[in-house]
Amino acid sequence: MTQIPITKITLTYKGEQKLITPEQFRGAFLDYIHKNISKTLYKALPVFLASNKDEEGNKSTRYAQIQYNTYADKLEITALSEAEKVVNIWLEHVLDKNDFSINGKKVNLSNPKKQTYFWYPELGKHQLYKIQKWKPFGKENIGKESSFDKLIWGNIHRLLSDMKIEFKEKVHIHIHEYKRRNKTTKAYDVNWITYDIIFSTNINLPQQIGLGRVISLGSGKIKRINIL
Repeated sequence: MTQIPITKITLTYKGEQKLITPEQFRGAFLDYIHKNISKTLYKALPVFLASNKDEEGNKSTRYAQIQYNTYADKLEITALSEAEKVVNIWLEHVLDKNDFSINGKKVNLSNPKKQTYFWYPELGKHQLYKIQKWKPFGKENIGKESSFDKLIWGNIHRLLSDMKIEFKEKVHIHIHEYKRRNKTTKAYDVNWITYDIIFSTNINLPQQIGLGRVISLGSGKIKRINIL
């Protein structure tokens, strides 16, 4: 049976930089990896998994295997599969050297909490899932809400494909309810239309990782629920 590790790390931060956004955290993380990890170690790591580029440096639509979030005085980073190696090296360095900064301002990181669980992707009984702040559409076009089942499947298929997971049996997806949020969510200088959506599927999905657009910045997290 296939098992995929999912690791979430939470840290407390203090410093001159206040109200850090997920976008700022992601930018600082990538900058730190490129500037502070030794060339030998850098080449040995799957660093490309941390960005939206492939191994040759070309732009990629790959599923974001490192996802960032921020809450008050907390930074959260979640890594899937091989991407955990990159996050672990970053964590060792910043805790040892205390040299992490965002926008040129030093950020003191402490109290690291690390949780790892395993996702077993398989087909089984139908389960209910809820996604909040799901961004189904691209920034330049708005699709039809009637196609949400296909869009959800497209999001899931991207995840499965990049994890090299295939099912021989038929996959089922059913949309139960959805609600468009009144306010848009800003990310990458774009105001994104977002939805809260509940759906069921016979795929055992992992929780607390994202589906849809802008998932690297914490959008569209999956949560299993028991009732509508």
